[in-house]
Formats: sequence, C-alpha cells, structure tokens
Amino acid sequence: MAVALDGLAPKVLTKRNAGGTQTLSLFIGATLASVLLVINYNQGLVAVFTFLIMMSTASILVPLFVSALAEFRVSWKSQKAWAGIAGLALIYTAFAILGSGLIVLAWGVVLFAVGVPVYYLGRHK
Repeated sequence: MAVALDGLAPKVLTKRNAGGTQTLSLFIGATLASVLLVINYNQGLVAVFTFLIMMSTASILVPLFVSALAEFRVSWKSQKAWAGIAGLALIYTAFAILGSGLIVLAWGVVLFAVGVPVYYLGRHK
C-alpha cells in the first residue's frame, strides 16, 4: 500500500475498508503466497517453508546489493574506507544472493517481471 500511496502502483491498492484495512492489497499478497505454496507443495511442507524464507531473504538482499553498489561508487573518489566497507557488503550480498539457489533466483526474476508492468500501468501523479 505504501507504494500505491507514493504513486508507484495502482490507486486501487490504497482503498481501505471501514476498519482502515487495505483489503485488496492483503488479498493480493495472500493469494500470491498461496500460489507459491501450492506450486511447491509437492516437495513437502518443510521445503515449502524453506523456499518462502529464501524468497523473502533474496527480496531483501537485492536492494541491499544495489545500495552497497551505490555507496561504493559514491565513496570511491573521496572516502576509500567507506568504499572498502561497501565493497565487503557487495561481496557478502552477492554470495548470499547466489547462495539462495537457482530456483529462488528464477522465481525472483519471474516475480520482478510480473511487477514491472504493474509499476508502469499503476503510476499516477
């Protein structure tokens, strides 16, 4: 919903019910999580739980990688110590992202690809 309030997603996601809950946003999120559970259920419940944890971890690590890359580029010219720390963060996040596995990375790419049209169609000013 915060993304929709910032004008980066469809306005319909900002609608609330009488209790102040964003029902459509919650419904979409729960449906997406349920679909991922059903698709991976044949591997067993523990594998599904591990998959969802790895997906959430990978979704956090990608923005961390981009932030570390930006800090590295900005600090390289003036503050080499900060650039070194940003370089360590880049290495760490790259290994963590790769360590999440090919299936998780593939699903991340699919979900990102689905989100790009939603972003462009939902932008409002």
